[in-house]
Amino acid sequence: VDCYPTLVSIEDLSRKIYTRGVRLLSGREHSELELRKKLLRGGWFRSRFDCNKNRSSSTTRCVNNTLEITSLINEIVNQLKTDGVLSDTRYSESYIRMRINRGYGPIYITRSLREHGISDELIELGLNLDIESWINIAKETVRKQYRSNHARVISWEQKARFLTSRGFPTTVILR
Repeated sequence: VDCYPTLVSIEDLSRKIYTRGVRLLSGREHSELELRKKLLRGGWFRSRFDCNKNRSSSTTRCVNNTLEITSLINEIVNQLKTDGVLSDTRYSESYIRMRINRGYGPIYITRSLREHGISDELIELGLNLDIESWINIAKETVRKQYRSNHARVISWEQKARFLTSRGFPTTVILR
């Protein structure tokens, strides 16, 4: 068994990273930041790259340090955005929809989206619900959480703490 990594040109590596990005995005939407982090963790740094592999070909470039791999990943992420495969707008819409369906409020969703590198403009656009909608979501969330506890009375304070932990603002909880 050969213990040395295989020698790879930058073109081969570029194709592999692009394919990995498409495969990740085919499973679910990712934010640009999230995809970039996953691609950086992809193990590309463990490969050894031979810059003399195709000396006769002037078009073959080779990677010999991690800075070049990082810039290559950035180029590929930009290409995925250009190709329409990667979209922060689609990611934020699907993430917001999923979190609302699971009973999370706007504070929690905003914080999570910021951690994933989504801009405030996209967050505001996606969370553009009126207060009545958030009140209905909060009521449904409390109903689902405490539906099996018919025997005991759940205090208002307990419900308020639960809604606070789920990211609902005080104005929604008080109403």
